[in-house]
Amino acid sequence: MLRPTHVGDAINQEPGGHWVGHYGPYELRSAFQPIYRPIGMRKYEIFGFEGLVRVSRDGVGVAPVNLFASVQPADSLFVEAMCMALHIRNSASLALAGRKLFLNLDPSHYTSTSVAEQEFGFALDAMPQYGLSPRDVFFEILEVQAPEEKLLRRVASMLRERGVSLALDDFGVGSSDLARYRSLWPDLVKLDLTLFQALARSEPARQLMRSLTERFHDNATLVLAEGVETPDMLACGRQLDLDFLQGYLFCRPQHAPYQFPSNWTERPGREPPVFIEQPTALAV
Repeated sequence: MLRPTHVGDAINQEPGGHWVGHYGPYELRSAFQPIYRPIGMRKYEIFGFEGLVRVSRDGVGVAPVNLFASVQPADSLFVEAMCMALHIRNSASLALAGRKLFLNLDPSHYTSTSVAEQEFGFALDAMPQYGLSPRDVFFEILEVQAPEEKLLRRVASMLRERGVSLALDDFGVGSSDLARYRSLWPDLVKLDLTLFQALARSEPARQLMRSLTERFHDNATLVLAEGVETPDMLACGRQLDLDFLQGYLFCRPQHAPYQFPSNWTERPGREPPVFIEQPTALAV
């Protein structure tokens, strides 16, 4: 597909202030989903927001996976940089005020440290224009395979030197495993949605995950679960002493204008959860 040379030329600002990206016939927009931190027995507050891309074609919504499947290999880094730029620019309307911005990082795109330094350099240097600093940002390293794990370690080191925090996304799936954890020593581990939902159905799996969570905490690694959709899953997260929770139970991703509840409270009087035992494998 034809595209501009520079990401900035593929992005425009609408009259309402929202930034929109374009790749061929596709239109890309930012949506954000809040991440909550427990602050009491039943109370939660927003810790940060994950930037998610929403795609349309001719005004009709398209699954992001369809966009990424159509991206030419030579354009993959361009599209990732566009998503990153959109979320950074659109985060200005969130009024983060000490909250964190979570951005995805696909390690398969970075074939050399010079490429990584150039792409991330643009993004990090632009942050102050939109009220951000690198210390406000978590880069979530996706579970896909990197060209070289040694190279990924160098990229991670470079980002840390710039003040960015690192997270392992979808822990328990693909390359997001204990080997990558020990290689990168991330600041945060984000449990895979499918894995976490399986934990809510199996006491043996929860016991294993509880031990693993304790190991993470011993290493000063925070733990976040996504896919919290029911009170039982919320109770599972609390039982595991997880640091952060994210999911539809709290709030769905939203486009601007945003109406996120800054604080969220469990409904009083809810019966204790009944866990249905089902065998499950904890693939880490």
